[in-house]
Amino acid sequence: MPWDGTSLKIAKLDSQSLSLSEVQTLDGFGEYACYQASFSPCGNFLAWLANTGEFDDLIVYDLRTKSKLTFISQKVSCNRPGLQGNTRSPGRQTALPFTISITTWAL
Repeated sequence: MPWDGTSLKIAKLDSQSLSLSEVQTLDGFGEYACYQASFSPCGNFLAWLANTGEFDDLIVYDLRTKSKLTFISQKVSCNRPGLQGNTRSPGRQTALPFTISITTWAL
């Protein structure tokens, strides 16, 4: 599947030339899935899910200190796009042991 080997990157955008600089790969490195990246309302944190095994890791990156912390490791399975059988209809990966949303922030 296309999301099986992704890279999560951040960069600085020059508003005049619309060019990117200081491109940095945070996770995935084309080896496993990283998805549902979301910035915190204050803009200081970036959170995403990484699928390095059977379940997902919830990872938060502090943009100020450039530190990465795995909050939950291999215990999360969130809904994500998929295929059911040979059809092209969207499928769901069921949630066990629980489902979370990384778009809700409490800082």
